[in-house]
Amino acid sequence: MKLPHWILTVILSGASLLHAAQPAEFTFMLVGYCRAGNAKDDPNALGGYGGSDNLPKPLKFAIRSPDLYLEIADTPNVVFAEKYTGLNVRLINGGKKTAIFPASDSRISLVQEAQDTDGTWKEIEYLPSSWCGNSYHNVYLQPKHYWEFTAPRYSGPQKTKLRFKLTLAADHILYSPTYEGGIHPEQFTAQQGRKPTNLMDPHTE
Repeated sequence: MKLPHWILTVILSGASLLHAAQPAEFTFMLVGYCRAGNAKDDPNALGGYGGSDNLPKPLKFAIRSPDLYLEIADTPNVVFAEKYTGLNVRLINGGKKTAIFPASDSRISLVQEAQDTDGTWKEIEYLPSSWCGNSYHNVYLQPKHYWEFTAPRYSGPQKTKLRFKLTLAADHILYSPTYEGGIHPEQFTAQQGRKPTNLMDPHTE
């Protein structure tokens, strides 16, 4: 059967993208990239914050906890930032109440950690600060819904275990299952850094 031209184009484009994906190797801490869209507006927000179209999705798979939890999805051929090998991590609300998360321009406090040579868990990603009060707001995750985020699947010469860490409060932290990967030692200390994109960009290191 001859496939339509548009289907062939999609297949070939996808194959080309996957073939081109390169190892996610960095010599610095990446700035946080997990942005969560709101199913409803935050009534207490000042307004003007950066939004996200990554809206909560209804659960279509069995939950493994009646509470909030993180899981790494078994999704093949994930590409991060249209360039690097990646994976999908899900923040799942298996409970009966809407969960509320603080955010800065829709970025939640979800970062990756890796074990150093002593077995100590340390963050290898960081969250930027914002001088603009309008950036800060809450995002909401309804019961039996989840957010999915695409993240780098790190590679490097120092083989180790990695995991995701979501800080809800000083004494309330969620962790994902671990995965095997690699890092560069500089990822524990050297931040990516960024320059404001324009005069109205509030984010700094």
